[in-house]
Amino acid sequence: MSKLRSIIGVVLLLSVAACGTTETFPGSTSEPLPAPTYQPGYGVVQSVSVVEAPAHHGIGAGAVAGGVVGAILGSQIGSGTGRAAATVAGAGGGAYVGHRIERRSRTVEGYQLTLRMDDGTVQHIVQDNRAFQVGDRVHVTTDGRVILL
Repeated sequence: MSKLRSIIGVVLLLSVAACGTTETFPGSTSEPLPAPTYQPGYGVVQSVSVVEAPAHHGIGAGAVAGGVVGAILGSQIGSGTGRAAATVAGAGGGAYVGHRIERRSRTVEGYQLTLRMDDGTVQHIVQDNRAFQVGDRVHVTTDGRVILL
């Protein structure tokens, strides 16, 4: 029974660790997503487009399920300390894979605003609401929020 508790504890620990990944560009596995930069100011909405973006939530069922499946598969390999190591490795790998699969399957709808700023520049900002229409006068804050004027 204590071995089972140990395995469950390791699976949960590795599942949480697998969720702490750095954001990357879609389709990339190594380049971190740069922090967006916004130029505060005033402008006019030129277009509004619906976009799909990954939903990022904490630990998910995919990581937990992957960790459990990985631990079970890992426990079938070897014997003694080798089996324990395979169980831990399987749990970690399964948690990571389960988390990545779940992240790809979860998306939320957002709205990309194309803004023509008063200084002539164009900014593209994704918002989570559809409160904006073409021709609306807006203000962009330093943190990228778009406020309807």
